[in-house]
Amino acid sequence: MQYILEQNAKTAELQRAAEQRMVRFERNMEFAERRMEFSERRMEAADRRMDRIDKRIEAILKLVRTGMRMMVKLQEGQAEIRKAQKETARKLDRLLRITPNGRG
Repeated sequence: MQYILEQNAKTAELQRAAEQRMVRFERNMEFAERRMEFSERRMEAADRRMDRIDKRIEAILKLVRTGMRMMVKLQEGQAEIRKAQKETARKLDRLLRITPNGRG
């Protein structure tokens, strides 16, 4: 009988220890869930910031591309101006050669 009582006491002690471990485990799980939720909120905020940054980068790229196109057009316009200036200089030279002493 004493043996049974000792076994019951050991079983009860083991049961209490197991329940305490279970309570600690549940507390740890709750803590982990709270940390996970916090991390998810931070990740969502970071995603929103990245989306805003991506939009800004796209806008900057658009500005750079537009600026590059404008530069090409400007260079083409400058080439046309240089060509016209050369033509004007040639005509002026011809005119000066035609007139005596370049004075008419």
